[in-house]
Amino acid sequence: MPTNSGPLRSLHLDSSMRTLLFCFISTLGWLWQLNAQAAETWNYPYWHLSDYFAAHPEQKILSDALAQTVSAPAVALTSPPSNPVKIMIVQPGNQVSGYWKTNADVISQRLNELQIPFTLHVFNLRPDEPPRQQEAKLALALNQHPDYLITTLDSMPDKKMLDRVLIDGKTKLILQNITTPLKEWDTPKPLMYVGFDHELGTQLLADHYLTILPKHSRFSVVYWLPGYVSQTRGDTFINQMEQKGEWQLLSAFYTEGTRSSAYQTTERILAQSPQPSMIFAAATDLAVGISDALAHHSTQHGTVLLNGWGGGDKELEMLKQGLIEATVMRMNDDSGIAIAEAIHLDLQHQPVPQVFSGKMVLVTSHTPATELQSLRQHAFRYSGIQQ
Repeated sequence: MPTNSGPLRSLHLDSSMRTLLFCFISTLGWLWQLNAQAAETWNYPYWHLSDYFAAHPEQKILSDALAQTVSAPAVALTSPPSNPVKIMIVQPGNQVSGYWKTNADVISQRLNELQIPFTLHVFNLRPDEPPRQQEAKLALALNQHPDYLITTLDSMPDKKMLDRVLIDGKTKLILQNITTPLKEWDTPKPLMYVGFDHELGTQLLADHYLTILPKHSRFSVVYWLPGYVSQTRGDTFINQMEQKGEWQLLSAFYTEGTRSSAYQTTERILAQSPQPSMIFAAATDLAVGISDALAHHSTQHGTVLLNGWGGGDKELEMLKQGLIEATVMRMNDDSGIAIAEAIHLDLQHQPVPQVFSGKMVLVTSHTPATELQSLRQHAFRYSGIQQ
């Protein structure tokens, strides 16, 4: 794993060097100095999904059963609670990716079909929201004494705040966008981890690019913010490409998790020589910013392949326009439906699977339009999607 020590500079890296170059690029283009907090990325041991199921086969059975429930019509609760269930969501919803924006609506629709009375309030954050502001919004949510808190876990500050929620035990915690249980959180543990496994999704992309590009190809990686998502997506891709395809990593950059910071980062990548054959984008907002920069420099540079990650509305439009070559497409609404069904199970005092990972499919510029439309209809069966 890389280390962060002192000011960082952009360097050309050859394949014999295993040191990653990590930079923060602000929207104004100047280099951030990494402070101690930013250097705290993610060093908590967690279960890889396949390893977790191998060690806990009973959880695989529960998760598979929930997957069948998620794909089926809702079955209403026979004895609903007398008081509405109180739900609070604290999520990084202020971003281009539609995954978070549709989340609350999908949960609400499924809960209504289940005939579970509820109240739901959403606190949206920016991906780069300072930890103190995140903590303040989390405190506001917890001050409402919710029955369920739905939030995510990406960094050490997130984890430290949620430790207190688990220890207190008054609110049941559902962690979204993470499907790898923390080994430290064996007792007490969250009600459920839910989302789309970042490592499995990234492996789909890696296998695709290993097929269409030759060995020893050059590539760059544009990370999300430092933390769990960057590690499980960016690091997984690097490991797969270097080990299986003997690809050459030219550079890797952290960003602010925004379109503008991805644009600035791509400017730095394109200023280097040699050029990468492809740039790996760890998230939708980053893919949009990278695409902007590639389009701006299209006359100076040859074809550089670009991926998406998630397959939401924006990425499917980019795929149609030829701005990205491939993406891993989440069956988006699976996550929100699974959360509603987990609450349904919990209210009936039935076992809730510790982890649920929704279905993902690789789609490319060669995926037939009819197949893509069928996938869209299933992925967004509750939330809908702009055509």
